Amino acid sequence: MMKTKRLCQAVYLLFCLIQIALLGAVCILQTLTTKKAGVNHHLRFTRTYWMHNYLTPQNTLIFSIILVLIAAVIFVALFRLWNKTGIYTKIAFILSLLWIAALLLSLHLEIVSALLVYPYLLLAETIALLLSCINIVLGFSTNKLRFM
Repeated sequence: MMKTKRLCQAVYLLFCLIQIALLGAVCILQTLTTKKAGVNHHLRFTRTYWMHNYLTPQNTLIFSIILVLIAAVIFVALFRLWNKTGIYTKIAFILSLLWIAALLLSLHLEIVSALLVYPYLLLAETIALLLSCINIVLGFSTNKLRFM
């Protein structure tokens, strides 16, 4: 049992480091847009392709509605289970709410959508949100909490 708890904590920390690394990679890509022409051309092509095919206003609205619903579920679960969970699970809850807020801001702010790394930023934030949700499940399995 002790090994399982340590393994869950190690995976939790690994996922947190991956989330940080994803944002670091997006920041590095943004700085490379001004230094390397090939990166700039690739990002410009990718952004144009994604904006015309996937990030249409209808898809953005659907994605926003899904994010708000996920945020509502996480918010309710956070307050119902606040006293029953450990510190790692509470941090994972709060981080997932922050990732949802970051995604919603990224989807609707024109300053962010004008960046060349915009599709990669959305992808990194979505993956970070998924990893944060996995951390919530790991926190539950560490505390041996039951849903019912």
